[in-house]
Amino acid sequence: MNIIQSMFFIIPLMSAFCNLFLLLTFLSAKKDKLMRSFMWLLIAFTIWPLASFFMRIRLYPGEVFWFQASVTAVFVVPLLIYSFLHHYTSQRGSFLIMIFNFWMCFSKYFHNIKNLIFIKSLFLSWFIYIYYCI
Repeated sequence: MNIIQSMFFIIPLMSAFCNLFLLLTFLSAKKDKLMRSFMWLLIAFTIWPLASFFMRIRLYPGEVFWFQASVTAVFVVPLLIYSFLHHYTSQRGSFLIMIFNFWMCFSKYFHNIKNLIFIKSLFLSWFIYIYYCI
């Protein structure tokens, strides 16, 4: 394995470890709405590189599962950034949060419909393979 290929493993792991260190640091702090929103943001920032790393090493549930986890983390980040800024500036009202939630669910729904066809065909081919092997 050359240095370029090993960087694809090292960079997501270092990012995830740095985010986990920050998260563990903030777990011991006094928690209010601002800290909770920042911790949720750190959790999303941790899931994103871990899911891409697990997808690269082809961990058990499969590449499709880790891809979905990574995409979900990517779609959740703008909502969590808005939530953190909302609490940081002490603004009132949550209409934009509802719009972001609707946008995230809508886009994730159409993304899953496209991949659901792939998962069904993958399951059907696996079932046919098992059926003919027995």
